[in-house]
Order: sequence, then structure tokens, then C-alpha cells
Amino acid sequence: MKRLLAKSYNTKKYPHRPPDYALLTRHSRDVAEASRALAEAVGKTALENLGLTDVHYEKFREKLKANGWIQDLGKSSS
Repeated sequence: MKRLLAKSYNTKKYPHRPPDYALLTRHSRDVAEASRALAEAVGKTALENLGLTDVHYEKFREKLKANGWIQDLGKSSS
């Protein structure tokens, strides 16, 4: 069964199957989690610097996480 890849990997180190971190689903999940952590760490400050209020925070957080999920979809393997 072929798997969609989000990134390349060392085929000599993993000759039989790609490692989880290279798979589209795992990589997208990792990026979404990093996006969530980034929003929590600096999201409110970023919005404040843009002149936006905390009212926008939840939408910003959701959109940043969604972007983490879909950013590699267009460049995944065929």
C-alpha cells in the first residue's frame, strides 16, 4: 500500500517503509500541534501588536491550527 509523504526521508536508514514523521498524516498532526503551541505562546501578543483584541484570539488559534493541518497537502507525494 502506498502512503502519502509530507517530506523526504533517508531511504538507507528506512529501506522498507517510510518513518512515521515523513507520512502526511503524522507530519500534519505534528505541525498542527506546533501551531497550537505557537498560538498559545505568542498569539495574544501577536494580535495585540496588530491592534486586534482578545476577541479575535479563538479564531486566530483555530485558523493557525487548521493551516498546520493543510499546509503540506498540496505538496504531498502523488
